[in-house]
Amino acid sequence: MHANNPQTRDSTSSSAIAQGVRVALLARQGEVQDALRDALRAAGTELVLAGDPRQLDPETLRRAAPQAVLVALDSAIEARLSGFDDVLFDDSVLAIYEEAELVLRRDAWENARWLRHVMAKLHRRDDVLPPRAAAPQDLAVETVEACIGSWMMPAADTADATDTIHVAEIAEATKPAKPFAGVVLVLAGMGGPDALRQLLGALPSDFHQPVLIRQRLYGGHYDHLLRQLSRTSALPVQLAERGGMALPGRAYLLPEGTIATADDGTLHFAQGDDDFTSVPPTGSTVLLLSGCETAQAEAAAVWALGGATLVAQSPETCFDDAAARALLALGGDAAAPAALAWRLSAQA
Repeated sequence: MHANNPQTRDSTSSSAIAQGVRVALLARQGEVQDALRDALRAAGTELVLAGDPRQLDPETLRRAAPQAVLVALDSAIEARLSGFDDVLFDDSVLAIYEEAELVLRRDAWENARWLRHVMAKLHRRDDVLPPRAAAPQDLAVETVEACIGSWMMPAADTADATDTIHVAEIAEATKPAKPFAGVVLVLAGMGGPDALRQLLGALPSDFHQPVLIRQRLYGGHYDHLLRQLSRTSALPVQLAERGGMALPGRAYLLPEGTIATADDGTLHFAQGDDDFTSVPPTGSTVLLLSGCETAQAEAAAVWALGGATLVAQSPETCFDDAAARALLALGGDAAAPAALAWRLSAQA
């Protein structure tokens, strides 16, 4: 039960926020398009166009002159989106991408919450990032020894010998032959793409570490996420390719089955499914963003005991805040994505 009917409350506040915003909807004709059209209208937007990109003429979208475009992605839609790039990559237009298969999975409360987030973005497009001057007070990241406590470490009197994790062993096993400058590892899921845009948009172009992004995507639409992030990021954003090197000052999307591994002080990409056994934790930072899975957060906590910093996105800015709340409950720290970026920059 959700007290005070949050669906009604969120829908009402969203309607007030979005009143008059000109929105175009690009989605496959059918249930997904119908559901999103109804949601946008209920929120009070001016829906200037709803069309299927497989059939829609790009000029029709241009003539509609939307302030924002909501795109429901699936493989067929993504294959046709390049024809709409003039609008989707216009600096005056806010492009919002949603996984089509998620639209019909959400229950009423989740849908109202999602719509509130979308409408807030439509209304506050120009001030998503707070002023930089306030950054130093926004975040005080602590090392994982201070913030995790016994989250992953079993009590001495109840743990089996095989369960005991020794920090010294972790550090020794991952110690490179040459000094390693560390990485930023970002773990995200549902709600993560929006947080990633804010994070990368606030990092300076001269940032000194590689940024490795583990974003769970239904359907694996990395190409479009790559283009979204490239639009807002001062850092070059690339899809990690096995055999390639990870360079400082670049951001990399890690597809399923690809990990980063350190060898003789350098970082390259290889096949694998464990982000935490092949990269030294010393000097690194792990960011738990919206939708980070519990198993990922637990693995990150153990790995960070070797000397990394662990911090989460603030729960109030998350769509899925499970990992963030777990970290805060144990004394950890969290901040909005832009504030996380400022802290990373200050550590450079």
